[in-house]
Amino acid sequence: MQFARYSVDGQQPQQVVDYYTGIWQGEGYTITSSGGGGGGYGQYGGSGAGATGSKSGSFVAVNAGGQTGASTYFSVCAGADEQAVRQCNENNNNQNNDQNNNQNNDGN
Repeated sequence: MQFARYSVDGQQPQQVVDYYTGIWQGEGYTITSSGGGGGGYGQYGGSGAGATGSKSGSFVAVNAGGQTGASTYFSVCAGADEQAVRQCNENNNNQNNDQNNNQNNDGN
């Protein structure tokens, strides 16, 4: 399984997810789930988004999140084991939440 974690400035989580789903669809992947949401206000507002896809025994997932006006953190997982890719994506969602909590605590 392959895993990568990044951060980017100037893009919302949904924009990051849309970028990857566009690439994957162009490579013949079927997007099996996609979604996102947001909320809050001021410096504590933020949003998150994610998507998964599959093609002939190959699975991909992207998960992105961040606070309003701050970097967007995201992870990308790919591999032949669907459960491992989903687990990778879920674990990285928890790491994104931890990163956001650290940012909140740094501002207090």
